[in-house]
Amino acid sequence: MKTNNEWVIETSGLTKAIGRKALVQDLNLRVGRGEIYGFLGPNGAGKTTTIRMLLGLIRPTRGSVKLFGQELKSNRIEVLRRVGSLVEYPSYYGHLTGRENLEAVRRILGVPVGRIDEVLSIVRLTKDAGRPVKGYSLGMKQRLGIATALLGNPELLILDEPTNGLDPSGILEMRELIKSMPQQHGITIVVSSHLLSEIEQMATQVGIIAQGRLIAQESIESLRGRSKGRLSLRVGAVPQATKVLSAIGVRAESAAAAETPRAGAAYDEGANRILVDSVDDEIAAYYVRTLVESGIEVYRVEEVRQSLEDLFLKLTDGEESL
Repeated sequence: MKTNNEWVIETSGLTKAIGRKALVQDLNLRVGRGEIYGFLGPNGAGKTTTIRMLLGLIRPTRGSVKLFGQELKSNRIEVLRRVGSLVEYPSYYGHLTGRENLEAVRRILGVPVGRIDEVLSIVRLTKDAGRPVKGYSLGMKQRLGIATALLGNPELLILDEPTNGLDPSGILEMRELIKSMPQQHGITIVVSSHLLSEIEQMATQVGIIAQGRLIAQESIESLRGRSKGRLSLRVGAVPQATKVLSAIGVRAESAAAAETPRAGAAYDEGANRILVDSVDDEIAAYYVRTLVESGIEVYRVEEVRQSLEDLFLKLTDGEESL
């Protein structure tokens, strides 16, 4: 268990409401030093609102934010000097070149001139640095936003959907860059996304938010452990098979029901498949034998695993908490 000094980000009861509508409700985020924290949720779940509160861009209705162990409210300037960020789509002076935009920020931050070339190289914009930003593609603007966020050598980097607009090679490069930062530069990273596949390949920890509530916060490995295996049995009659297995204490459901869980057994005559929790071979054989002896044909038995994507959809659709 980390002590308070080890939390780069620590929120308590963080809430943002407009009138009676809560956009974010009672978030208790914990981000440790050196982590890549994937902040995951569907569009409109409250990710950007949360990030804006972490950066002091909007005030929470209630709750608190600590960065590097210090209250953001009373130490705003001091702690935000140690933070770089890219929130939604970056804004620039369109008539200035990419390099000139970075130079304007560099002067404010007081970092060495050479840092501009470093960040341009990282985001692969060196060749286009002399072009006016108004002629940049969306992907190029996103990359320039990352360069701006890196300019001040931050200890904490907060990125809101950083791969938006990037081509496949740009996404891969950005992913590898993010993964390298904690070890090579000692940077803690919070990266938000609505794409589990991206977060899974980058993050060490993940927080899942749905409709403004934090429904999971744990390591990627722990989340993978919850993607448990199940047995799929293709049978002649789903309702009868479910009833027979229920009589021997086995909870079974149709394949379709597994995608949209609900209380009790649910039937899907079209799928002709039922799912039960994974068991060893002897018990699986017992299930099959029981079904056959009850006059129910069993055509196939196979083990299937719930993907992280399925788990994510299950959690965010039903707001089920881990």
